[in-house]
Amino acid sequence: MAPIGEDLLQGVVHDVTEHKEAEASARRLAITDKLTGVTNRLGLEEKLQALLGDPLIAQTGGFTLMMVDIDNFRRINEGFGLPVGDTLLKDATARLAHCVKGSDTIARLGGDRFALALESLASGGNAGQVAERILNSIRKPFHVDGVPIHVHASVGITVFPRDAGDLAGLLRDAELALDRAKAQGGNGYVFFDATLAAAAEQRRQLENDLRQASRQHEFQLYFQPIVDLAENRLAGAEALIRWPHPSQGMVPPDTFIPLAEEIGLIDEIGLWTIEVACRQLAEWQGRGIDRYLSVNVSGRQIPNGLPPALLAETVSHHGIDPGRLALEITEGVLLADIDKSLAWLKAVREIGFHIYLDDFGTGYSSLSYLKRFPIDTLKVDKSFVRDMGEDSSDRSLIEAVIAMARGLGMSVVAEGVESAEQLALLRTMQCRCAQGYYFSRPVPGDRFDAAAAHIEALLAVAAPLA
Repeated sequence: MAPIGEDLLQGVVHDVTEHKEAEASARRLAITDKLTGVTNRLGLEEKLQALLGDPLIAQTGGFTLMMVDIDNFRRINEGFGLPVGDTLLKDATARLAHCVKGSDTIARLGGDRFALALESLASGGNAGQVAERILNSIRKPFHVDGVPIHVHASVGITVFPRDAGDLAGLLRDAELALDRAKAQGGNGYVFFDATLAAAAEQRRQLENDLRQASRQHEFQLYFQPIVDLAENRLAGAEALIRWPHPSQGMVPPDTFIPLAEEIGLIDEIGLWTIEVACRQLAEWQGRGIDRYLSVNVSGRQIPNGLPPALLAETVSHHGIDPGRLALEITEGVLLADIDKSLAWLKAVREIGFHIYLDDFGTGYSSLSYLKRFPIDTLKVDKSFVRDMGEDSSDRSLIEAVIAMARGLGMSVVAEGVESAEQLALLRTMQCRCAQGYYFSRPVPGDRFDAAAAHIEALLAVAAPLA
């Protein structure tokens, strides 16, 4: 029979051992991604900190950090469902493991983003080859429930200590390189360099300036005339937002509008645009001028950022007929969330607003979409108008759009008209409306009367459509 003291000691040792094992198990769970079984962001940061403090790593030339993102992964979850997306992520993790050495660390940072800490690649040597191996592996079709699914990936690469000497810097640089790879269209890899950091700083400053511009309403609306060729008159204009930056001059809309969408300012800017457009309509109406305005609406504003009731309230406040305001959407709106988009479009159409489909021909619209959505007018993209004099296929496409629109009870606006020859062709095609530099560039409101007088002089010598 063992002495009581020995039994007590063994019990204490057993309890301590169980406690330590429980702690170790909890620790493993805390740094492990539940879906894929690899380490998570917390585990990756701990691993990177250990590597940063390892004198042997410094002696051998450092290590490489890669970030990998599955391009357009959201469409997998939306098109096939979350369980299929989860299975694909687990399979992708296994493929990544086959692309690196056993001493390297794979982490899932969340969603479809992974990171690889590659101790085997000192000073970034052969990192491009490893990245190509990863891209080729992800390109191979994934088979989920017997269905082949094709995806691509983007890779950002940074090297310690060449690019950064601390954890925050390494993660930032890898993110910047990955963002550049995705901005270049994905399905490729980019090494970090100093120009990426400079571009990121410029973007950060532009973001701060954009927030200030939104708070202080520093934007301006310019107006590009739209001519009704059937009635041979100036019918209205498209309202186009401009940002006169205090030091950079005019910032192009295709630069700051995507940024506004990304940082959540587009709703505020969009509402400001509607308000100012209504003021302009009210000013014209007060002078007895019969014109309409079309305003571009971002897909991010639909449905919640631009409530139909608020639109109705705004035009009513200014004494404007809703029929004087057209809302221009792109084809992407029709594809984003069909049910919500359709409900929003029907609601604003019932109030009396007109709906224009902008840049028609450059996206994915089909007859089924045009039949289903309450579209009033198709705007033919300027790329087709520009080349229609030399390219018979562009002429045929425009003629087909005009005939189709007529059959569906819609009107057509041809964008980008820059010459009398283009205008003459559009007239022979029986195109209802046109806009472009031939008539006028976009101008601020206080110069619109002069543009209108110029257009009236042009139209005075032109015959209306037969």
